Amino acid sequence: MKDRWGDRPVLLSGLLSSGIALLVLAALAQYAPTRVVLAAGLFVVGLLGSAVNGASGRAIMAWFKEGERGLAMSIRQTAVPGGYALGALLLPYLAHHYGFVEVFSACALLYAVAGLLAWRWLYEPDLPDRPGAKASPTCVQSPLKDSRVWRMVLAIGLLCAPQFAILTYAAVFFHDFSHLSISLVSATLAAIQIGAIVSRIWSGHWTDKHNNRRGYLKACAWAGVTIRYG
Repeated sequence: MKDRWGDRPVLLSGLLSSGIALLVLAALAQYAPTRVVLAAGLFVVGLLGSAVNGASGRAIMAWFKEGERGLAMSIRQTAVPGGYALGALLLPYLAHHYGFVEVFSACALLYAVAGLLAWRWLYEPDLPDRPGAKASPTCVQSPLKDSRVWRMVLAIGLLCAPQFAILTYAAVFFHDFSHLSISLVSATLAAIQIGAIVSRIWSGHWTDKHNNRRGYLKACAWAGVTIRYG
């Protein structure tokens, strides 16, 4: 979709459709839906929102040159810990004091704000390979037929899966099994994510300076495996 329509339409449509899906979930939450309905709704939100990640990443790659992209992508990637820190402070409070209608409505509002900012500031540079331009001979073959693309997707998926599993269930573990208060859980998770923001920006700048992004990523992956199973 991004190759055919460009980053801006895909990003805006992903934000808008995700916000609408969350509003539907907010409406359903008034009638105490089953876990299956809620799980299906969140699955749809995840599918629609996934377009945002790819489109915003490619936009950054188009705006910045080699030697700048590490820092730029790291700042862009702070959206994950930054959004999680905001969610850790806001959503448990809303759920505990009000309910899931307010939780889903607040998320929909944040999507709307992000969509407004993207509509106002996101632009696509006039590149030779932008949608509608004549394709070069080296770009004729679909990237889906390139085994290297599938290897990268698999590797990135394996790296992201434990990260998002921890992001999803850490709060539940701290509250239900460690019996920490909601305020303490929120503050702890927010502090961890603030540290993640700092480390991401530092690592992006460091890899730009030393031109060692692949080696740094491999070292981080092996360090994670060692810590987990060592």
